[in-house]
Amino acid sequence: MVKKKKYNRNRLVSLIIVNWNGEDVLAECLDSVFSQDYKPIKVIVVDNGSQDNSLKIIKRYKKIKLIKNFENLGFAEGNNIGIRAAKGDYIFLLNNDTVLKKNCITELINAIEATSEVAFVGPRINYYKTDKIWSLGVRVEYLSYRHKLMTNELDKVTQVPYIVGCAMMCRADVIKSYPLMDPGYFSYYEESDWQARIKKNGYKILVAPGAVVWHKIAQSTGGADSAFSIYYLSRNRGYFIKKNLNLTQKFTAYPLYLAEIKIRFWLYILKGKPKLSKYTLIGFLDFLKGKRGKVDYRF
Repeated sequence: MVKKKKYNRNRLVSLIIVNWNGEDVLAECLDSVFSQDYKPIKVIVVDNGSQDNSLKIIKRYKKIKLIKNFENLGFAEGNNIGIRAAKGDYIFLLNNDTVLKKNCITELINAIEATSEVAFVGPRINYYKTDKIWSLGVRVEYLSYRHKLMTNELDKVTQVPYIVGCAMMCRADVIKSYPLMDPGYFSYYEESDWQARIKKNGYKILVAPGAVVWHKIAQSTGGADSAFSIYYLSRNRGYFIKKNLNLTQKFTAYPLYLAEIKIRFWLYILKGKPKLSKYTLIGFLDFLKGKRGKVDYRF
């Protein structure tokens, strides 16, 4: 638990949004960013080769630094490009399908400035247009080491194992001192992998429940039960285990990972969703083959 202290309003925050075909959500996100009560903020939008009207929307806002990629480089590399271009003391990574409460950045800065040992701070993330909690951090399950969203109410800034990647305030000098996110994940688990590596150097991760974000869940990936999400979640959990767990932890994590793949495969069959069964299995097999990064499957 971290005690609050007054923040320094002169510290620049570089706010990075990675966008891919986000015309339906981007404007509301940007409006909430420019309505923040904290200043100064430098907004960087990294566009991953959008084919919709995203660029027209971005051009409505004069105070945006736009970085254009000519293809979808994924969440990790898109953010890495933004981080390399960022300036200031803090870097706020934000999904395009989020909306910020007016004092969100103020609350996050309050929390991260409480101690120099903090590398990341996350907000309270609610389901869109509700007060229902989607995430107040991420916990790790015993033996399986699966990551589960924390949804219990908190009334104070609290240390947690991980935070989700859709809204992450980062201490710039810390994250730029270590390798950035691994683009081999492409989508899912990349932020947990990054946080795990930085935590090993003694840094802490906090959630600040007074900072509120509303999230339109998985807009860019087609939803949590899309073939895209199922594939990368199935594949990348294996990579996370391989990269971040010790031998003793792997002894239980790998068998339980295999068991979950089997259960999910047959569960989707029974639910009449053979496509999801297929990509559950393909994701697992691609992990075994060492296949990384973006894949060319037609989800």
